[in-house]
Amino acid sequence: MRRALTALLCIVLVASMILACGCGGNNDTPASSAPDNSSENNSEQGNSGEESGFEPETSDPAVPIVDFEGKDIIFLARGKDAGDFETWDLEPNEHNSSQLNAALEQRNKYIEDNYGVNIKVIYTGGGVNNAELRKTIIRDQSAGMATYNAAFVPIYDGLELAGDGAFIDLNELPNIDINNPWWDLNAMKSLSLANRYFFGVGDITVQIYETLPCIVFNKNMLKNYTDENLYELVETGKWTFDKFYSIAKNVSQDIDNVDGPSVGDIFGIAGQNDNMWIYFKSAGCNTVELNRYGEPELTIYNEHSEKVVDTIRMMMNDRAAYMNCNHYVSTPGYVSSPIEFVIQGFREQRVLFYFDGLLHLSDFADVDFDFGILPPPKYTEEQDNYYSIIGAWGATACVIPMNCPDVNMTSLIIEAMAAKSKSTVSIEYYEKVLNIQSTRDEESETSLRIILDSKGFDMGTCFKWGNLSDIVFNSVWNNNMTMASDYESLKSNIYADMNKTIQVYTDLPHYIVTEE
Repeated sequence: MRRALTALLCIVLVASMILACGCGGNNDTPASSAPDNSSENNSEQGNSGEESGFEPETSDPAVPIVDFEGKDIIFLARGKDAGDFETWDLEPNEHNSSQLNAALEQRNKYIEDNYGVNIKVIYTGGGVNNAELRKTIIRDQSAGMATYNAAFVPIYDGLELAGDGAFIDLNELPNIDINNPWWDLNAMKSLSLANRYFFGVGDITVQIYETLPCIVFNKNMLKNYTDENLYELVETGKWTFDKFYSIAKNVSQDIDNVDGPSVGDIFGIAGQNDNMWIYFKSAGCNTVELNRYGEPELTIYNEHSEKVVDTIRMMMNDRAAYMNCNHYVSTPGYVSSPIEFVIQGFREQRVLFYFDGLLHLSDFADVDFDFGILPPPKYTEEQDNYYSIIGAWGATACVIPMNCPDVNMTSLIIEAMAAKSKSTVSIEYYEKVLNIQSTRDEESETSLRIILDSKGFDMGTCFKWGNLSDIVFNSVWNNNMTMASDYESLKSNIYADMNKTIQVYTDLPHYIVTEE
C-alpha cells in the first residue's frame, strides 16, 4: 500500500528588501556563491590555466550519504546546437580547461562513489530556447513518466513549463534545503511566484556566471586618456555612469576614412543592445520587485528610473563614443553576429571599454596587451551597491519533473552535487575567468567578486509580462523620451498578465510525498 503523508508546503523567506522608492532600491541583496580564493594562490598560474590539475577538496559536503546501489541519475541538457550555451557544467566537456574538467570529474566521482549512482547526461538538439529540450519535457509530461531525473532548463522555457505544472517545487521535496549556502536564494526569488520555488540556481549551475556582465578595459589605451585609477574608483564606490561615459567620450577617433562612425573607428565603449538592461539593473532598478509580502510589484517606471533611462539613451545613442553592434547589422564582415565587430575592435586595440558577458572573455585569452575587469557602474556615488543582471536568455536552472522516476534519490543527489560543486566546480570556474587575463591582478579579482556577489535576475523581463521590456527598449533604441507615455499605455496589460501568471502559479498542485 502507498499512503500519502502530507504536502511539504514550506513558507520561504520573504524578500528582505525595502521598496521605499520603486527601483531606487534593489531587491538583490548581494549573496555570493563565489569561492574564497586568495590572490596569492592565483598568482602562480599562467594565462591558460592549463599548467596543473585541480587540487582535490578534502572536506565532504554536509549531506547524508545513502547507497543507491548502481542506479542511474539522468540529466536533460542543451547540446552542441546551442553553441556558446551548450551545457558544460554537468560533466567534462572538450571546450573546458583541463582544470575545470578535473573539478567536474572530481565532483562527479565523489557523487558516484559515495552514493552508488551513475551520472548520465542526455544532450538535446536545437538552439538555446524553444528547442528539443523543451519538447522532451512536454512529451514526458504527457506520457506520465519522465525519461530523466532532472534537467538544466533554459529560463524562458522553464517559466512557461512551470506554469503548466511540469516541475516539482523544490521546497516540497525531501533532501533539498534552498537555504543552504550552495543555493543562490537571492536569484531564485526572482524566479519565484506565490512562494513556489521550481528553479534551483547556485553552485550546481555555475555556467550561469557566463551570462553575467563585465566591462573589460585596455590598460595601455587607458593611460592615453585619463590618470584616473579605475580600480580605486570601484573600491571607493565612485565608479559611476558619469565617470565611465566621460572617459569614453575622449577616446573616439574616425580612422578608417568612412564618413561618420563605422566599425573600423576607435571607440570609447562597444557592446550591444542588451547593454541597456545591464545599465538599468546596475543603476539599482528592476522592472518588477517583490514587496515585503513576497508579492511582485511593477517598479519599471518612477522618477529615478526615468532619469536612469534618459542617461542610458544618451550614452548608447552617442554613436561616436559608443559602438552598439546592433546599429551595424547591415554592415558586411561578420559571420554569425555583429558582436564580432566589437570583439575584433577590442582585440585590435580600437575599443577602450568592451561591455558584454563573462562568456566572451575567452575571446581575449591570446591578446598581447594587458586588460582588466570592472563591474557595471553605479548610477551615482550615493547608490548603496553595485548590481549585475543574470542574462536570462542564455542561463539555465536545475528543475525536477513532476513525474520524476525516483524523487527521493534525485533530490538527495541534486543537493549533494550542489554542495560538492561549491568546493570544486565553482572555485575552478572563478579561477578560469582570472586565468584568461593576460595580467591577473588583485584588483580584477575584486571586480569579479563584486560582479558575482551582486548578481540577480530581473523578474519582469524573465516572465515577459505584457511587452514590459518595450518601456525601456523603445526609449533607448528609438532615441526618444516616451518612457512615461509607453508605461501608461502598457501598464494595464502588464498587470493583467502578471496577475494571470500569479494565479496560475497559485493554483498549481502541490507535490505529495509518498512512501511504501
